[in-house]
Amino acid sequence: MRDIQGQGPQTTEKQYALEKVLGQWLGIINRIKIKAQDPTSKYNASLREIALGDVLYVDMNSGSGWNEKANCIGSPLLFLQEANEYDFGLDINFIEKKADRATELYRRLREECQHEKLLPMCNVRTGDNHEILPTIIDWGKRYGLVYCDPDGPENLRMDELAKISRNQNFRFVDLLIRISGTGYKRAKNGSKNDQKYPNLKVALQSINKTKWFIREIREQDPWQWTFLFGTNWPDYKAMANERFYDITSASGAAIFNKISFTIQEQQSFGEMIR
Repeated sequence: MRDIQGQGPQTTEKQYALEKVLGQWLGIINRIKIKAQDPTSKYNASLREIALGDVLYVDMNSGSGWNEKANCIGSPLLFLQEANEYDFGLDINFIEKKADRATELYRRLREECQHEKLLPMCNVRTGDNHEILPTIIDWGKRYGLVYCDPDGPENLRMDELAKISRNQNFRFVDLLIRISGTGYKRAKNGSKNDQKYPNLKVALQSINKTKWFIREIREQDPWQWTFLFGTNWPDYKAMANERFYDITSASGAAIFNKISFTIQEQQSFGEMIR
C-alpha cells in the first residue's frame, strides 16, 4: 500500500505521462488564445471573451509538492514547470485536505519554486476537494483543466465529478483522472454502493464530456495504473506516440475493458464497449 499520498513505484511513469498531457493541453490553450487575439478569426463575442480570459487549473489532490519515494517534484510543481513556458494568465488552485501537507506545499512554492511569475496566480486551498471545486467552477465560464489523482479508490468520487460536470461553467473545463483499474475494481466489487462505485463505462457516461482518452497500462503493472482524459473538444487528438488512445479506438477500448472488468467478467461478457 502507498503510505504517502500519490507516492508509489509507478510515480516516475506517472510524472512522465502527466508532463506530456499538460504540455499538449497548454500548447492547445496557447494556440486558442493566439487565434482569439486575431480580430479576423471566427469567434463570436462570448467565446472570444472566454478564450481571452484567465485559464483555470485545479489540482484536486496536491499533496506537499514533493515525492519523497521517487525523489521528484509533485504534480503542483510539475504543472508550474510546464506552464512557465507560456505567458497567458492562469488561475491556479492547489487543493489539499490535510493541513500539514498544504502548509508544506505553500512553503515550497514560496521558497523553492523557480517560476516566480506564476506564484501570484497560485492559490493553496485546504479542505474537502468536492466542497471546494464547485465554488471555483461557479466563478464563471473559462477554459480549464481539473486534475484528479486521489489517494485510493475510496476517494475517487465519480458521482461528484459527474455532478460538477453538469455545471454550465464546466463546458470548457477538461478533466484528467489518475486511476488504478485493479484498485477501483476491488473497491467496486467489495461495495454494495453502486452509486459510489459504478462500472467505469457508466461512470464516464455520467460525466458531461463527449470524448475520452486513455493511456496504455505499463507492462506487468498489477495495479493497472492509467490516465483518463475527458474533453468536449471534438478535434482533440490522441497522443498515440505517448500511448494515449481514443477510448473508442480498438487500442483504447481494449485498455478500458481491462481496467473496467475482471478477467472473469471479460470471459463471461466479451468485449462490452466496442
